Amino acid sequence: MKALILKSNKKFNIENIILSPIKNNECRIKIMNVGICSSDIPRSFQKKTYFYPLIMGHEISGKIVDIGTKVKNFKINDKVSIYPLIPCMKCNNCMRNNYQLCIDYKYYGSRNNGGYCEFLNVNEWNLIKLPKNITYENGSLIEPLSVVISAIRKLNINYKKINSNILIIGSGFLGLLALKLIRKKSKNINVSIIDKNILKINKAKKFTNYAYIENERKFNKDLANKKFDYILEATGSTYALKRSIELASNKAKIVWIGNISQKLNLNSNIVMNIIRKEIKIQGSWNSQYKNNINDDWKKALKYLNNGLYIKDIITHRMKLDKVPGFLKKINDHKNKKNKFNYIKGMLKI
Repeated sequence: MKALILKSNKKFNIENIILSPIKNNECRIKIMNVGICSSDIPRSFQKKTYFYPLIMGHEISGKIVDIGTKVKNFKINDKVSIYPLIPCMKCNNCMRNNYQLCIDYKYYGSRNNGGYCEFLNVNEWNLIKLPKNITYENGSLIEPLSVVISAIRKLNINYKKINSNILIIGSGFLGLLALKLIRKKSKNINVSIIDKNILKINKAKKFTNYAYIENERKFNKDLANKKFDYILEATGSTYALKRSIELASNKAKIVWIGNISQKLNLNSNIVMNIIRKEIKIQGSWNSQYKNNINDDWKKALKYLNNGLYIKDIITHRMKLDKVPGFLKKINDHKNKKNKFNYIKGMLKI
């Protein structure tokens, strides 16, 4: 099969490789779509991968073309999405169905080979069946959609309180998904969003009247006297993390989901803000799957079944050979070498 392989730092090859036989508890998936995640940038360009060679890609949908002898709940031609985290099933967190907190997990696309290829053998446990009306493209995005659903749930927003103020920091793909989900839940509640990128803010303006351009060099004057009850930080930048604390109201709830890549130093004023305003800050990583109380993947399927439209925030669609160039453009943009406007890339195999 054809696969895009990260051979070493910054070096990609497209190669024909032999796929191993499926195990008894696995299904062979013909991959249809893979969402391209910015977490692949440090893996590709900053030596932050577990091994080489690696096939990346963890936002995956596809069709079952073969099944192992012990597979019970799936059949050939079923449409599926893949939960990428492979839990150990032995630790205390796994015993409580909190698989996202597993202490010895594997992961399709980072600790195991992933979806930038034509076929992938996947544990039956990691598969979720897609209804016929959900496209493969939307099916591949259940993973990031579930991540956002999990983060919003942790905010515990009171949608009935009309004067509540919500702030999303970062209008990239996750931030825009959050904006759409909150808007779908309530049309009346105030939702603001901040980003430094005009393309992303212009996209956000289609869903809210409160979209602000701001960065570490230039504060937005319209935010000078604003405070927010609920804040979702979706960038991971040190500036945005600090800003989330500054913009919090008394008793505010902040959820951080952005992957941080720099050192974060909090001065005494920032810390006293947290203490004196009695701010609650919670991290949110990944999503809950097959959890009896909160199953974020089932909720994502329900949203998509009920008409959640996310196609409009995909900006780039491509074939396998274009992925390395796309990742390089993102990396150059992040390192301020060349400007590149994008929100979300989508691979079609």
